Amino acid sequence: MPELSTAPDSREGVLRRSYVVPAGVVIGVALEVIGKLWDDSWHAHHGDLGSVAALFQAHFLIFAGAALVLAAAVAWVRRRPSRGLPVMVLLAGAVAQVVGLVWDSIRHVQGEEAPPAHVLIFGGLAVGVVGLVWAVVSSGFPARGASASSPAGR
Repeated sequence: MPELSTAPDSREGVLRRSYVVPAGVVIGVALEVIGKLWDDSWHAHHGDLGSVAALFQAHFLIFAGAALVLAAAVAWVRRRPSRGLPVMVLLAGAVAQVVGLVWDSIRHVQGEEAPPAHVLIFGGLAVGVVGLVWAVVSSGFPARGASASSPAGR
């Protein structure tokens, strides 16, 4: 079995590292979806939030997922600014989510709902997913021309 090199110019090392940031976005989105299901279940059993502690119990996975998506999007932009518009769309979606989550959290603590904040949260999620898919497809991710028989395609 050939040994994988982690040298900066190694094709295999580059491919392995190139999965980290998109995987962070995918894991963050998955956390948000699971968090939304948890949030709905929590509200069905407990009703209104009533306290800041309850806010975090009901929304922790959504917060964690949005933070991971935002961190991964920022890392992608900083590491690969040449990806351009698709990654900026991903970043814009992540920022919209965080703004919506902050707005929604403030309103929840005040005992009110904020439907426009929900639009920002889930609209931002949708925009972010479009940006992720666009960035991956437009870059030929993981590698243009990598075949199953080449080391990069395995």
